[in-house]
Amino acid sequence: MPRYIPRFFFLKGKPPKTEGASGSVNNEKIKGVFDVEQVNALKQINLLGFDITGASSSNTYTGYSSVTCTSTRTITVQGDDTIVQYLIVGGGGGGGGGNSNEGGGAGGAGGMKTGTLTLSAGTYTINIGTGGNGSGGSGGDGGGSSIVNSLATTLVSVSGGGGGGCCSCSGRNGASGGGGSGCSTDRPGGSGISGEGNSGGAGRWVSSSPGNGNGGGGGGKGGSGGNGSQRNQGSAGGNGAGATNEYETGSNQTYAYGGAGAPGGPNRTYGGATLSGSNKGWGGNGGTNASGSAGHDGVVVLRWST
Repeated sequence: MPRYIPRFFFLKGKPPKTEGASGSVNNEKIKGVFDVEQVNALKQINLLGFDITGASSSNTYTGYSSVTCTSTRTITVQGDDTIVQYLIVGGGGGGGGGNSNEGGGAGGAGGMKTGTLTLSAGTYTINIGTGGNGSGGSGGDGGGSSIVNSLATTLVSVSGGGGGGCCSCSGRNGASGGGGSGCSTDRPGGSGISGEGNSGGAGRWVSSSPGNGNGGGGGGKGGSGGNGSQRNQGSAGGNGAGATNEYETGSNQTYAYGGAGAPGGPNRTYGGATLSGSNKGWGGNGGTNASGSAGHDGVVVLRWST
């Protein structure tokens, strides 16, 4: 008759409970037998799914989540490959200044693009273009914005807006061109970049004594800047139209709006009006016998379906 030798377990408590489970981490499928803590961790990863951290702010609204970057930063993407919609806007150009009779040109809007990208898990650098400075001379150009992956490959980018012209200058070229000044002669607006913006308006000099020149408006995503009025003092070039987008909050906001040229006229002083809001890529306004105003910084918004 066989003899059975008993097996003794010198364990404190019960052996850990195990169960089969599977999951996906950074697109890699994982399957096996895990203890309870490991299973719960896998469940949490699967529950979290796609997410982006490190942005300036985030929003959730019907059907979507979004993140917004208003300054240059590194974001981290987790989860499986996901198609996201993007809005990217460059910094707006600054407005130029004119003399006591003749107005400076306005800054052009920062470039604006929308589209889709497939983002994989990893880190991405979001570069945000700064707005150009307003000036008593020519306005400063805005900076470009971009989305760059961890391999230093630029996935999408836009240029900044061109600065507005001063007394003896045309508007500067950019994503949208700056407006020309209305000083001494007609000064043309700067050129825009196709797909990002439009050209700036021409400044108009009124041939009378004293001169009465009207600055041109900055170009915007939605249209070219208006020309200064050719014969009427105090009539500046109108803003180039912007474009609306809802990605950030689910409600439309206006981006990439061109600045307004400054009005001319005898002994006129007109400070370039400070822009409301921020991070919309608007161009700065022109000034008469005063500095133009600064352009807005740019922005990047990413949103995905939830």
